[in-house]
Amino acid sequence: MSVEIKSVIGLLCKQLNIILNVNLIPEYFRLAKFDKNEDNVIPVLWSTLNLLTTKQSQTKVEEIKDHMKSLNYSSTLFYILPGDFSSGSRELLLAIAFIIAKDLSNLINEEIKQSPFDDSFSLIDLEDVAIQKPEVPNMMGDTDMKNYIMWLKGRTRQNKKMTKEYETQITKIYEKLNSLLNNKSNGKLLLNEVLALSSKKYCKEFLEKCSRIMDLLECYQEWNRKQKIFWKWMASVLYERETEYLCL
Repeated sequence: MSVEIKSVIGLLCKQLNIILNVNLIPEYFRLAKFDKNEDNVIPVLWSTLNLLTTKQSQTKVEEIKDHMKSLNYSSTLFYILPGDFSSGSRELLLAIAFIIAKDLSNLINEEIKQSPFDDSFSLIDLEDVAIQKPEVPNMMGDTDMKNYIMWLKGRTRQNKKMTKEYETQITKIYEKLNSLLNNKSNGKLLLNEVLALSSKKYCKEFLEKCSRIMDLLECYQEWNRKQKIFWKWMASVLYERETEYLCL
């Protein structure tokens, strides 16, 4: 496997690992091309295909096959694979590639819908919006009052500085997002952005979730530029299968 194809397959693995929480590596693709079954390749490929199709936590081979039939997947060799994970890495790779060709963009869109970039996504914790009585310190005199006012002013300055830093980070995220999606913000703040700017807790959650989706989108953008290399390599996988069966 050349450095170039390994790099491109790495892009695909990274996307699927982020979306599905699996552990795909380019080496599994290389092994599967030659229908090799070592290094845990078959369980990982079955698990990946399961999450791409039935989306269940437990891998059930027959249910996966039924789902592939519903998608009009026509490989006879796939449907006769054993359910004991003993063989069939190449057929699993071809089935995964079939799903990727059909659904990768939809998977990316689903991830965006579950991120702070979607209007329906909410960071709000209901416990945080419960009505609470403010804590008012018991003042003992002018000195206590002056000290309390100074404390409030210090907290206000600190919060303003923190808000400015959050705002800068969020602005950078949206500049990158607009670049990746070729989309322009309408200048209006969504609720999640307002929360992130007003709360350290929400800002941390907002930035963490944004970081994940930004990594995914950057990878997807690069994948779109280079995926032709992958599909050319997949043609060599098909050729390998045809050559092997012609020799039988």
